Amino acid sequence: MELTPDNIKERIREISAQLSPNQLRFAAAMESCQSKKDAAKAIGIQPQTAYSWPEREIIDELIDLIALDVVESAKQIRKRNLVKAMAIKSAGLDAEDEDTRQKVATEIIEWELGKAKQAIDHTTDGEKIIVTLKGEE
Repeated sequence: MELTPDNIKERIREISAQLSPNQLRFAAAMESCQSKKDAAKAIGIQPQTAYSWPEREIIDELIDLIALDVVESAKQIRKRNLVKAMAIKSAGLDAEDEDTRQKVATEIIEWELGKAKQAIDHTTDGEKIIVTLKGEE
């Protein structure tokens, strides 16, 4: 099968759905590591763990596909971790510190509703505004 951007993206999605978060992190780490041993250490697992995964063939395929489409790979990892990230962010609403609760609340509100309108001062501090109009040539 010829690899096209579309079928690379689809295969990345298929493989990503089959792997654990650690396996996805390992495959992503391989993008910047020289060896599987280094990638395992980079994500805090024993190298032997990575070598013994039953899914190592599809992990190797994913590593190859990541090299072909880094952006799609990153999107899949982000998507798989979104719920966990939102749970952590939401926990900030219950923080002891009022400032932290306010910041988290503002962030969540702005994600959902957008930023509140803010007045912008367009004055020139008393300076003249000179406008030059060009006529049709």
